Parts: sequence; C-alpha cells; structure tokens
Amino acid sequence: MEGETQALVKAALRLLTKKFGPLSEPVRKKIQELDAATLEVMIDQVMDYQSLDDVKKYLM
Repeated sequence: MEGETQALVKAALRLLTKKFGPLSEPVRKKIQELDAATLEVMIDQVMDYQSLDDVKKYLM
C-alpha cells in the first residue's frame, strides 16, 4: 500500500506542476502527507481545477 501511495503522490505532484507551474514547498509537503484515497480523488479532478485554491481544499 505504501508503494501505491508514493506513486500517487508522484503523479499528483507531476500533474499539478504541469498545470500550475512549480509548487511551493508547503503545498508539496502537504500533498506528500495525503492518503491514497484522497490522492486518487485529487488526480481524477485535476483537469477541472482552475487554480491551486481548488487543490487546497484537500490540504486542510
């Protein structure tokens, strides 16, 4: 399960960086702390995000 979560973190960071440019360290760190289920939802919705504010709802 840990390997799956790490792969999802990597995918989320890659997709968000491609869409919004370099991510701040605090945002990167919070994404790395998310669980697999949250990461999957975030990745599934990445094309709908208009800004990083849409992502931050998952990082609270």
